[in-house]
Amino acid sequence: MTDPASGGELAGSDGPRRGGWLRWGYERTPDGFFDPALASAMPMTFNKWVYEALVHIDPGFSELIPRLAVSWRPEEEGKAWVFDLRQGVRFHHGREFVADDVVHTFERILDPEFGSPGLSVFSNITEIEPLDDHTVRFRLDAANADFPTSLANSQALIVPHDLTDEQINGEPRGTGPFTIDRYISADRITFERNDDYWEDGIPYLDAIEAVCIPEATTLTNALQAGEIDVVHILSAVHAPMLEQAEGIHLAFSPATYKEYIYMRLDREPFTDERVRRAFKLIPDRNAMRDLVWGELPARTNDDNPVIPTSPVHAETDIWRQDLEEARRLLQEAGYGDGLELDLWAINDQYGIMEFSLAFADWAAQAGVTINIQGVPSDRFYAEKWLDVPLGTVSWSPRTTADEQLRISYVSDAPWNETAYKSAEFDAMLNEALQEIDPDRRKELYEALQRKLITEGGQIIHCHSPLISGVRDSVHDYVFHPLGDLEPRYIWLS
Repeated sequence: MTDPASGGELAGSDGPRRGGWLRWGYERTPDGFFDPALASAMPMTFNKWVYEALVHIDPGFSELIPRLAVSWRPEEEGKAWVFDLRQGVRFHHGREFVADDVVHTFERILDPEFGSPGLSVFSNITEIEPLDDHTVRFRLDAANADFPTSLANSQALIVPHDLTDEQINGEPRGTGPFTIDRYISADRITFERNDDYWEDGIPYLDAIEAVCIPEATTLTNALQAGEIDVVHILSAVHAPMLEQAEGIHLAFSPATYKEYIYMRLDREPFTDERVRRAFKLIPDRNAMRDLVWGELPARTNDDNPVIPTSPVHAETDIWRQDLEEARRLLQEAGYGDGLELDLWAINDQYGIMEFSLAFADWAAQAGVTINIQGVPSDRFYAEKWLDVPLGTVSWSPRTTADEQLRISYVSDAPWNETAYKSAEFDAMLNEALQEIDPDRRKELYEALQRKLITEGGQIIHCHSPLISGVRDSVHDYVFHPLGDLEPRYIWLS
């Protein structure tokens, strides 16, 4: 390997240079599972360097790119899908990738006792059948035009069938462009180029050294000092500091992320629809967006969880700040003498504390006392997320509108932090998934979004980008809307 500071040998006169180490800095410790079927947060990013899915979705959400599958086709009017698998691919421990690995991957996800969040996304699979070593058929309980796209899901990365669950989580061995070379600790991991990777000449980098620096200012200073090459996610506070920094540029993902306040509908006082409506009338969503993001490319939102880049995203204007009406609704619900609540706010991510404090100020004008309880994200997700009546949360985008809604808003969804339950919503979502006609399909998704915006417990004031700080010596650093880094094409000068 070459020295971390070296760009390595030249691959072409004006093209990418092969070699070098990328020193990739991040703030959040990769807690949790490295098993793709169970992973969330930071391990999801690392997993996509080590493992691969059957397909990858392009940054514009308009094209599926072959990965471990080279082609696919519907059968039985969309109730079955056949995938032709890439041949000559090997896992990091040397065995050839075959159809049995696909079967094993999805059998794990579909096992209710295993506990994968992907179960709700893929619950329509009734059978996975290997037709031969390089062909697999999925049978579904109903037609699903989105099915190939759903396979780009983070939980659907293909794992080898000959390793135990403990090995998959503790010794990740996929087919991806990088292997885990050294796991020194949770805050320092080295990923080495997979020299046997199936895509010729890829990746360019010798290695990626992932370094956790769990304090945003220290992380930003390390980039400015040249100690690291990339800050994976910059806060909106630190991003302007780097805009004029010599030798550094900012890279943005599209505005598809969301950090927001939510109410849990099965906890008092939010079992009362009038209280829910009052809380949705409290914030000035434009002001909340501006407070955190300023001139950065975030989009004000109307409590809609479907990302703006989705082809079925509905633009609505249902909720606007009305503190007088909020106070009236609360009085009608029996809280004329006031209401006091804790808001559990993640205190180490983006601008969540800032918009939570702003929300509390407006709430006071409507007769509500909000006590902000700041908590680190790891503790919040472990202890508070799916339990507290009023909290904050951060969501990354999903590949389809169906997936985003199904994983968090259907009645039995595993990550349903609002406890929203509607048999009508569940049935409409199933109908939309099966609809082949694009115009009718869009109508159904718009109706679903309007219903959820009106009835749900989410207060999603904006969709925001992720921001990276990148040294000018790092080339082809692309931030995907799903938050994925595509390190196979990065090169250093």
